[in-house]
Order: sequence, then C-alpha cells, then structure tokens
Amino acid sequence: MSAASHPALTEGVDHVLEAGRPVRLPKGETAAVRCVQISRHSSSLSRSRCDGRRRPPGSAGRVGSRKTLGGSVALGQHITDDDDTLANVRTEPTQSRSSKRLDHLLDAAAAIVDDGEAERMTTAEVAERAGASIGTVYRYFPDRLAILAALRQRATRRFRQKLAEELSIEHPEDWMSLLDTVVDVYVEMYRSEPGFSVIGAGNRERVEDDGDESRPSIFAVRLAREIAEGFDVENDADLRFSLDICVEIGEALVARAFATDPAGDERYIAECRRILHSYLGEHLATAESRASAA
Repeated sequence: MSAASHPALTEGVDHVLEAGRPVRLPKGETAAVRCVQISRHSSSLSRSRCDGRRRPPGSAGRVGSRKTLGGSVALGQHITDDDDTLANVRTEPTQSRSSKRLDHLLDAAAAIVDDGEAERMTTAEVAERAGASIGTVYRYFPDRLAILAALRQRATRRFRQKLAEELSIEHPEDWMSLLDTVVDVYVEMYRSEPGFSVIGAGNRERVEDDGDESRPSIFAVRLAREIAEGFDVENDADLRFSLDICVEIGEALVARAFATDPAGDERYIAECRRILHSYLGEHLATAESRASAA
C-alpha cells in the first residue's frame, strides 16, 4: 500500500513508491512531501499528488469542482486547436522526407539556442550545423528571425500536445490540479525539449479583436475553455484576463528558474505554483461571490 493511496499517511512518511519501488525522500522533506505513484500507462509527469497543500479560496466547493455528467468531462481537447502548421515556413513540407529535412534544420537551430548563441545565430550557421546547403535553408526560411519564429512555434506546439496528453491521462479534479499539470509539463519541456527557452522570445500569439479588450493570449483563451468546460466556472472576459496574467507570471518565473540552473531552480518553480494558485483562487472566489449575490 503506497502513501499516495492514503493522504492521511503523508505526515511523517519517509519514502514513496515509484515504478513499484520505494524511493527515499530527501531529509527534512515532510511538511510539503509529494507522494508520487507513477502510472503504468503514462509518462513520469502523470502522478497522484497528496502533498497536503492548502487550497486557496475558490478551489473547493461549487466553483472549481469537477463537472460530471455520466462520467468525467474530457480535458485537453481545446489545448491543441489549430496547431497543425508552421506559419513562418516559406514552403510547407508535404512529404515525410521534406518534413524530416525541415525538422533537422530546426534541430540545428535549437542546438545553437541551447549554446546561448540565439542572438548571433545566422542562416549559414544553421546550414553548417544541419549539414545542409544554404539553399536548403532559404527554401524554407527567408532569414534567421523566421527560423527562430518557426522554432518557437514548434516548441509551443509540442508543449501543447504534451499538455493535452497529460490532461487526458491525469484527469485533474479541480482547477488547481490543472494549473499544476500546466506548470509540470512546461518545466519538463524546458528540461527535455532542445531550444525550448526560445518560447519566451518574440510576440505572444493573441486572439484577434473579438470584443475582448485585453486581447488575451491564445493559450489563455484555450485554458479558459478547458476550465469552463471541465469545472463549474463561467468562461467570461474576467476569467480570460486572469488566465492571461497567469500565463505571463508562469512563463517569467519558469524562465527565471532555468536562467542559471539547467535543471531549474525549484524555489522559483514552487513560487510559481503558489502565486498562480493564490491569484486565480482570488479571482474565482470573487466570481463566486458575485454569482451568489446576483
């Protein structure tokens, strides 16, 4: 029997089960211990959390509770909407061979980014790293900025695909667990996806003018749909604005976590979670009060 199966046992446990084997916790990690049990059908990100964290206002009860209608509402279905193409590519590959050639060029650019040379990257350097001719590079990209934009778009697409997969596996029970999954996947992509740090550069994708004055990011809008359809939360302009703030805060703090530590400074990552929980919890509590007064 694992501690993860019984939240009441989390106090004072000194190990958890991972892949069926006991793993000893670091000394002193008791108050905020995470009891982790890796699912046999998912990646290392899929886990049961029983860390005893205090839920902020709005995370329990009517607002933020899981909707059920003959079973759980599927999550992750809106995260990857319209993510099929790379808009910054001159010639969109139609054959497998061309797709591999394009990916090889972007892999070379990712290696340059990871070397800290993004600002000085040239099309000639990308061609050299990829073992391709400069003509091949120009077939797909007009300049270095287009390469970086395409790399950023690929990283964004892969992040969203991974997040959609994890949400469908984990089935978060409340909005707080959903945000935790977003942060977990984002952090893991920083650790495992070459060139992922480029995701924070350039202009963020934003919705076209649809009456929402704040013009939130596309990702914030998609998160709003997930939360609204998966939980008892109204998808209004205030929710989209609050999630846009969460995206800005989250990206900045995770980027800071990896600025000087290739593994990610856990202090910044923990603060990222805490701030997002508190900020969105306050918004949802206010929304619930308004709904009750109406």
